[in-house]
Amino acid sequence: MLARIIQFLVVLAASTIGITIFHANANPDVKSASLTPAVGKVKGLNIVVTGGSSGIAYEAIHMFVERGATVYLTSRSPDRAREAATRINEEAKTKECPMGYGDPVGTAVGLGLDLTDGTSIDAFTKSLSLALGDEKLDILVLNAGMVYPPDFEGEYSVTLAENAPPVDRQIAANHLGHFKLVSNLKPKLTESRIIMTTSVSHWLGTSFAEDGVTGAVPQNAGPWPVREAYSPPEVFGLYGASKLQNVLFAFALQRRLPDSTVVLFTPGFCSTKIGNSDRAEGLFNVLDWIPFTNTAKQGGDMLLASAKVSKEESTGKILFPYWLAEGAGDYLGNGLLRGMFHNFIQELLLQKFSQGRVYASPAKSIAYDVTLQDKLWEWSEKSVTPA
Repeated sequence: MLARIIQFLVVLAASTIGITIFHANANPDVKSASLTPAVGKVKGLNIVVTGGSSGIAYEAIHMFVERGATVYLTSRSPDRAREAATRINEEAKTKECPMGYGDPVGTAVGLGLDLTDGTSIDAFTKSLSLALGDEKLDILVLNAGMVYPPDFEGEYSVTLAENAPPVDRQIAANHLGHFKLVSNLKPKLTESRIIMTTSVSHWLGTSFAEDGVTGAVPQNAGPWPVREAYSPPEVFGLYGASKLQNVLFAFALQRRLPDSTVVLFTPGFCSTKIGNSDRAEGLFNVLDWIPFTNTAKQGGDMLLASAKVSKEESTGKILFPYWLAEGAGDYLGNGLLRGMFHNFIQELLLQKFSQGRVYASPAKSIAYDVTLQDKLWEWSEKSVTPA
């Protein structure tokens, strides 16, 4: 344990002063780049944003609507989605449209969508298709997600299709629900932009899920090893697995939709309600009290940058709001110290030295394994398709 602590301190020091000496688990063919964040013109575009009633997406939707886009925002609670859309529309009317973007402002539409419920995903797809008519979907933002809160009391196991194998709820919310949604919306995705929210925590993910915690794909593409309970560190490991699934899915999707642009980004360590049982406004949120956290608005700026960045700049990379010490966590094992490094050093500390910049950096090396990408795709199809 002492050796691990010493390694942690060495990596911390090197990362803090900006020495790039760790590349063990980064793809050498994918180079980092520093980009200037910008917001493109979105007037007249059709945009879907999952998990848009609060947090970083809520902040970004304001900007989309003010610039003339029609945004369909979703929430597990239809009422919360409609209330958020109403607030955004009312606030947009009171602001002057940015120079060059023209009037009138766009519109936000709130719709219910539970990504852990296949019936809800199908119903949302039908409603959206009716609303779009013959028009295509220009931007699809796959942002919604969850982390089991300490007081979670629901079922850990869910099914996304009739007679389909059970899967973990957090895996369904963070990956499989979006996989099914993309499959449903494929006819509307023509030269579109698909944006996925991932995390530096994807570095905690491993290839195969033997323990039902850190693996991205079940062994032998079998059923997901659903657990009846998780300790807090296990919840964190499961989150890392789901974020690795996001990266694998994004890279596989870009190969299957070559005419579209698939962008991965992380907002950094932001004060949002992702780990709360109740996401209503005005409630206590522990993340609000952690030093150096970015605001939801700052996280939303990363989403906006993802809507503008070019395909050449973003393909095969993840957009970060901070410089990334690539592969540094490999020197810390795959447990608590590595999680502390990625989330409390790279995010909480380094993001404060990188304000106003966007960094396109490589993902964990196994994310570039095409065989693993395809295994996840095949398993995901089985998990969302009626047997």
